[in-house]
Amino acid sequence: MLQTKTLLYGIINLHNQLKGYIMTCNVGKIDRVIRAVVGVAVVSWGVMNGNIIADIVGGVLIFTAIIGWCPPYALLGINTGCKTKNN
Repeated sequence: MLQTKTLLYGIINLHNQLKGYIMTCNVGKIDRVIRAVVGVAVVSWGVMNGNIIADIVGGVLIFTAIIGWCPPYALLGINTGCKTKNN
């Protein structure tokens, strides 16, 4: 029982430390629009030419535009205008 309780407290502590760093908005409105437009264009081109790599890249661009979060931006500390608690 003690080990389970310690593990639970460890998970809660880790969650509190990471809160605000995981999946917080870091893609602004203009960036999202550009990603969506370019993503649709890349997916369309990929479908017309049978290029699955282009479809995947375009899909990732569309997905990040929809959710407003970009993993490389998070790693590099980039925020392109999304409002956060610190702004």
